[in-house]
Amino acid sequence: MGLLPSVSGITKMWANPGLDRWKQDITIEAALKYAKTDYTESSEWSNDDLLYAAIRAESNKVAGAAADLGVKIHAAIESALRHQEWENQAVELADGKLVELKELVNPALEKLEELGINIVETEKVVTSLSHGYAGQMDVSYVNGDLAGVLDFKSTKTKPTKKIDVRQGQSMQIAAYHHACWSSKDKPHFQPNHQGINLYISTTEIGRIDVVKYDSAELAKQWEGFLACLTLWRLQNNYDPRTKEVV
Repeated sequence: MGLLPSVSGITKMWANPGLDRWKQDITIEAALKYAKTDYTESSEWSNDDLLYAAIRAESNKVAGAAADLGVKIHAAIESALRHQEWENQAVELADGKLVELKELVNPALEKLEELGINIVETEKVVTSLSHGYAGQMDVSYVNGDLAGVLDFKSTKTKPTKKIDVRQGQSMQIAAYHHACWSSKDKPHFQPNHQGINLYISTTEIGRIDVVKYDSAELAKQWEGFLACLTLWRLQNNYDPRTKEVV
């Protein structure tokens, strides 16, 4: 059908030790939860497969809750940028604490205002037919002669610790930028190209970190993305540009 793979699906071709470690940690925590109770003494858990399934389900619940919180933050920001009303509901953090959604969203909007960028489009599906991929970009913007792409990320942070830029996130910006701003008249990336990750802390309420990428960094990350794209085609035995197996 010629369907295009997503940017996030392509970047997953690159191993992500940080994310893998987090998944291992929540699985260990789930296993300890059962180990510290009488569940293991129950006949219900005498079957190892059932116990393993229960532990996986518990760890998936933690991962799902983190993803759900991120979706709510993202949706509220999207509505605000489109000048639409959004529900200020109570949301649960990883430690079980309840906070109002606006406590996470408003600082991000204020930081966006501080950046002084002019937003061109939000939640735009961008495609690159020449390279065969697509993705949903959070924000494209201009600032003077700068042309950029911005992506929101909700993440856990620790006091006094520098933001942890996870593997593949700058690569994602480069891929969106190329699909959004590329021109047939001149090669990408130009000196006036820029990318931004705006990180929203879900552990230090109100903390917002901004990480900028200049054209040189974007060009480097783009080369990494192309390598992942080649691996994706090989693994899936499919190239959407030809609609045939590779």
